[in-house]
Amino acid sequence: MSHGFSSHIICSDEEYISYSEIMMKFSNQNCTFMANKPKIIFFNCCRGPLPEDNQNQDKTDSENTSQELKDIVEVYATLDNYLALRHEDYGTLFVDALTESLREYSSCELTKILIKANKSLMDKVKKAINNIERRQAMEFRFIGVSKSIYFRKSRE
Repeated sequence: MSHGFSSHIICSDEEYISYSEIMMKFSNQNCTFMANKPKIIFFNCCRGPLPEDNQNQDKTDSENTSQELKDIVEVYATLDNYLALRHEDYGTLFVDALTESLREYSSCELTKILIKANKSLMDKVKKAINNIERRQAMEFRFIGVSKSIYFRKSRE
């Protein structure tokens, strides 16, 4: 789990990288061998308020509009400006809910898996104890996705 803010993540070297910069690394122009293939990017981090010092923030999204983004799914552990909860022994509630849903609904379309994971996450948050911030819901966006995404075929 990383520490994150509204527009960026703090890396292990304490530098910032924006979500848009990460996304652009997978654009059709920058990652040609993945062109027209689904790319799912999971951001397992808080998205709390921006720090007072915004000097290290990377390029804005508008600077990247010239590059083509398609077939990308962004999945965030929490909504913008909220914390992502973490259990001291078991890790993040987001990863727990996501892995459960991937295991149980692996033959379903990705949207259904993410909706089930979000419901599971919200249920886990309600049951969490000793947390000041008790609101957490996943956010996901499909960018230029034109087909359903499956991990494996149904056995039916």
